[in-house]
Amino acid sequence: MAAVENHSDVDRLRDRIGELVRQRQELRTTGADRESLERNRIQLVRRQSELGRALIQHHA
Repeated sequence: MAAVENHSDVDRLRDRIGELVRQRQELRTTGADRESLERNRIQLVRRQSELGRALIQHHA
């Protein structure tokens, strides 16, 4: 069961990272301020870090 949960975590994180990337592209296109871009960057880095940990667990 843990493998199934981890697989869905991986999928959820990949989806969220995709959303954050699209959001970042929109922020850049619309000329967002540095604070908005930085908030997005921090969220993106955190989700990528979580994804890395989830993938390690998935393959361990």
